[in-house]
Amino acid sequence: MVWHLRCACKPLKKVGYLEHNDGIILYWIGNMRSFAFLSLFLFLLLGMAPTVPDEQHLTRLELEVADYFRELRMVGTDTEKSDVAQHIDTLFRAILHHPESYDHPFDSLLNIGKIYSPDRLVRIYTWNVPMNDGTQIYYGYIQRLHKGRVLCYQLEHVPFMVPDTLSCYSDTSWYGALYYDIFEKSCNEKTYYIVLGMDLNNFITTRKIIDVILFEKDHPTFGASIFEKGESVLNRVIFEYSSQVSMMLRYDPAADMIIFDHLSPHETRFEGQYQYYGPDFSYDGFRFESCRWAYTEDLDLRNTLR
Repeated sequence: MVWHLRCACKPLKKVGYLEHNDGIILYWIGNMRSFAFLSLFLFLLLGMAPTVPDEQHLTRLELEVADYFRELRMVGTDTEKSDVAQHIDTLFRAILHHPESYDHPFDSLLNIGKIYSPDRLVRIYTWNVPMNDGTQIYYGYIQRLHKGRVLCYQLEHVPFMVPDTLSCYSDTSWYGALYYDIFEKSCNEKTYYIVLGMDLNNFITTRKIIDVILFEKDHPTFGASIFEKGESVLNRVIFEYSSQVSMMLRYDPAADMIIFDHLSPHETRFEGQYQYYGPDFSYDGFRFESCRWAYTEDLDLRNTLR
């Protein structure tokens, strides 16, 4: 239960009201001694007033979102999907404006990915809506715990954007992905949040992405020149492969490495045609060294993958 106290002051008289979110309003007019009496009265009233936990309110809204996701699975046309997806996004955005949502588990929202950074200062939500032609529309939000406040950023997906390895992107020009892991590295007084994500792309290829999020000027930026591969320094790493196969990409905390399947075409004549790429049963990785992620080939993961 949320209460708001508002007062407007005039000479020799005080006028104000107490507004309750269920619509109860108490008016008072009086002098300064009246104000002291009112303060005591309000203290007693607030102490005795029954409160509805914010958690219950968030749970009700969460169940509404879950109902929309069930509806989304039942509709057929892209127009219908877009309409229902807009309802989901609008309602979920309203939920995230509650600071209490930062610690809410959202257990019933199985269609939304929810990950916390290990330092518990960042939480990311992502989900997708598959269109009938195999393309995807992505939705995302980042919450950040900063100086005692919960800040929320909407990630605005640019449909059909093809991300590259050298650009930086903002929260208003996001390529779209489902992030499933996050961990942080600090260097030179900056905290880099490394995210691992998947872009379902289309019926032909899938992408997996290693990216980095920086918070500068109170806004998130995707991409930083911290990935070294041969002579190249990249802002992110992108893997593209056949949508008919799966690829392993994960962070191993024990080894402090990002490890992944090495991808190659099943025939050399298909070099560069990613719909023919898949794992070839060898493994590569990135190891964090001197504020950079250095590429390492041909890892022996026989013990790691058990």
